[in-house]
This record gives sequence, structure tokens and C-alpha cells, in this order.
Amino acid sequence: MAEPFAPEVAETVKSQSDLGLADPCPADRRRSYRVQLRIPLRVTRTERDGKDWEEMARTEVVSRHGGSLVLKHNLCPGNTVILCLRGDRQAARVVGQVGICDEGNIYGVAFLAEAKRFWGISFPEAEQDSGIGTILAYCGTCFRQEVLHLNEIEMMVYESNQFITRWCMYCNTDCFWYPSQQGQDPTLMERVSAADAAMEFLPFPRSQNDRKHPRLNFRNTQACIQRPDHQRDVVKVLDLSRGGVRFLSFVDYPAGSWVQVAVPYMEAAGNVFVPARVIRVTSHPAGPIPGEFALAYVR
Repeated sequence: MAEPFAPEVAETVKSQSDLGLADPCPADRRRSYRVQLRIPLRVTRTERDGKDWEEMARTEVVSRHGGSLVLKHNLCPGNTVILCLRGDRQAARVVGQVGICDEGNIYGVAFLAEAKRFWGISFPEAEQDSGIGTILAYCGTCFRQEVLHLNEIEMMVYESNQFITRWCMYCNTDCFWYPSQQGQDPTLMERVSAADAAMEFLPFPRSQNDRKHPRLNFRNTQACIQRPDHQRDVVKVLDLSRGGVRFLSFVDYPAGSWVQVAVPYMEAAGNVFVPARVIRVTSHPAGPIPGEFALAYVR
């Protein structure tokens, strides 16, 4: 039975880590990026009594190592399920339940074997420059999807036009890249092949007088910040650097706390969240006045 495939962007994400399970911390740093994306897929399982079941489910978040699934069936940590997508089958282990929504329970699952091509997304190589922003975009010519790091110039162009021109290794030429979002070609990801990826952890930025990466003003850019058991917080960006982001928020973030941040953030796009730490609180929110905070990326 063929699985329908029409990727949609999730409006909310209740998961917090690579599999939607935990807040990032030094002892549990992310092995890959997680992409906020709804992908319909078929999930099957054989119970202990030998009975089989299958269910059409969807993802909330995907990463190179697994993702989070919305299912009506009840699962327990350690259960094995088979994920079926575009004719591919991949075994995964249920790590645990990470939330609940109107459609069912949300479970974090981890692939039992390497499956870098399963989701149809090309993640960046570890040695690539991290840039100052990260987006999920597709090539307008070959429709392959990639997680793209944007440098300072690309970020300014993207902020103004909502597309950028970059080299596509498959087309072997410069192509227009557009943000993956709702209403896109329903066969888009069927034409995507993924590349292997890994996460690189970068040092925290240096002091103001010895700054490794200069700050650039992006006053029209939004970011989205997420924490376990908290609603997402869409904030106004003051400036960006390759080491982090400074922003305004009406939420009071304690210094040293760990969060997930997507920069840039678009409501209808496939937003990419990376771990970060609050390294400075310039002012706390007070009534109608937002507080000012600074995050350092942890990669």
C-alpha cells in the first residue's frame, strides 16, 4: 500500500531534543539538527500476542537519528515500530512519550540503524561553516531539500526576498532556494536524496573586546525560542553573529538556562532549531517593556 506524502509544517512543537525528549545540556548535546516538519507516514508494529496493527501517523520533528511521531496507538518505551515512507521501511525504538495533542500521543523514536536518507532531507556536513542563520529550503530546479547555513550576506538577501541564490551540487549550477513551507509541491520530498550529517559544537563567543564574530543588525528578523513544558516564544532579534543572537522578549529567561532557538523564524516554514544557552541578561521584562537577552549557540 502506497503511503500518501504531503509534507506540512508543524504549527507547534512539543518535543525538545533531537528526539523531542530533553532540554539541551552539556551532558546531552545534540547529534544533529532537528527540523520542525509534519510528514505523513505509515507506522506498523507486531504486539507480543502476534497481532499486527498499522496506523497512518505524522511527524512533529525529524532529525538524522529519528524524530517525534503523533500516534493514536499507545506505546511503551523500548517498543519497536516500523516506519514506512515512500516505499522505504525503517525500524525504530520508542524512547518515550514527549507529549499529547488532539490527534493522539507524541512519542520520540530513534532509528535502530543508520537511516540518513529516510526523511529525504540533506543535513549540512560538520565541517561546513555554521553561518548566522539556519533554514530548511529546497532547490527551485531539482526540488532537493537541505538544511542551509546562511552567512551574513545571504541572511540579508533572504530577509528581503524570502529566497537566496546558492550553488546546487546536484544541478551543478547556481539555483534559487526557497523556504520549505505549507502548500508546496506534494511530491517535493519524493525527489530528494539526503546526505550524511553530523553536529559540530562551537565555542562560546568571546568578550566584547575580543569578539570572534562581528554582530550584524537584523531588526526585521524574528527568532523562535522553545523550552521544555513552555509555549514557544517568538521574539524580536536585535542583532546576530555566528556565535549567537541578541533579542527582546516578554519572557524572563534566567542566565545560564538552555533553550532551543530557530533563527530566522517564519510561521509557515520548516524551521530548524539548534541548542543555545542564555549567556547574558541585560534587562528583565517589566510590564509593557521587554527584557533584553543574549544567547550563545552550542553546536
